[in-house]
Amino acid sequence: MNAQGQLIQLATGEYDWILLRFEAHPGDPRDEVEATVWLHYADGATDPEWLRRPAGADSCRIPVPRHTALAALRLPELPSLRISEITPLEVSRV
Repeated sequence: MNAQGQLIQLATGEYDWILLRFEAHPGDPRDEVEATVWLHYADGATDPEWLRRPAGADSCRIPVPRHTALAALRLPELPSLRISEITPLEVSRV
């Protein structure tokens, strides 16, 4: 899927990270990608976070700083960025 500002519903829960995997980058694979994503929480709060894809990487993690229920992720408007998988990683309880 191309990142076109769409709102992606997640299974509502507490997460530490959101893992994004990318399809082949149509530009130069050495190019870094930095963009803002928005985390939407079940209580109505929204927070900006950075999506940082290092040059040549096929995945990145987005931190989820609040330990409240996350409900959705708004992708940036960056159609050249092709996402193949979005995986929320649950809070680790040690």
